[in-house]
Amino acid sequence: TGLARAVLELHTVGSGVASEADVLAATEVLSGWTVDAAGRFGFDDSRHAPGAGQVLGWDTPGRSGPAGFDDGRALLGHLARRTETADRVAAAIATRLVGEGATATLIKRASRAYSAADTDLGAVVRVILLDAPAGAGATARRGGEWMTSALRALRVTADISRPWDSRISDSVPAHLRAVGDEPGDETARVGRDTKLWWESPGAVSQRWAVARRLTDPDPDSGLSVDLQWLRPDEPTTGDEFVSRLADHLGVRLTGHEHAALLAYLGVDGDEVPTVADSLLADLAALVVSFPSFMRRDGGAR
Repeated sequence: TGLARAVLELHTVGSGVASEADVLAATEVLSGWTVDAAGRFGFDDSRHAPGAGQVLGWDTPGRSGPAGFDDGRALLGHLARRTETADRVAAAIATRLVGEGATATLIKRASRAYSAADTDLGAVVRVILLDAPAGAGATARRGGEWMTSALRALRVTADISRPWDSRISDSVPAHLRAVGDEPGDETARVGRDTKLWWESPGAVSQRWAVARRLTDPDPDSGLSVDLQWLRPDEPTTGDEFVSRLADHLGVRLTGHEHAALLAYLGVDGDEVPTVADSLLADLAALVVSFPSFMRRDGGAR
């Protein structure tokens, strides 16, 4: 019942839409969905209640076995396609990406895109980033959110079997502490995960230092990265190289940021640069440290 209520009220249509009868029917449909001791999902038919039921206009005669599992999947699909779900998903993503720029008109356009694209979240993000008012999207990634974004953008892999200890040099927890987000300790964030601290010279310096260690991690850190995928397949000009690098790391650079990377390369835009591995690591670290990467919309505006 807890799972059914969470699916309805937290993840799809929201509170106040489904009746108690809907919740109870969804409970039976989702009964038998479980995980084993290792956390692997499974469907246990012996725990499934194959009763007839109706949930917000979707119904089943009550089935068991593989058909009972299919009923659960069909119910989730039905809920995902509800207008209420489209509105909630659109509002959540718009608020996350563009903050105060998430106007009612923008959210409605994003909601329609969600439905028209049959729940494709990419379509929602495209509408939000392309249609948001100029100047929107300035809400910033800070602390753990920036770290997660940088790890994903750089394709850093971590050995999760290693101790999760911020005292271990060059570990992800140590890096999180350096950028103001002590893992598991809410009090450590006080005063360090604020806009004032995040934009201070000390925070900028620490962020750059962490980014540079992520692009060339210590072998004992449990982290590894291969940046060769950022290299073009054939020689390119400085302008092309910088644009490709930013595109691969998921950020739209400002003119100043683009020029700064060219200056670091030491070439004009129409010259072909020679990029050693250490220089590539520097450039990648710079990109994920730039203000545009700090924005949740990746500098789209």
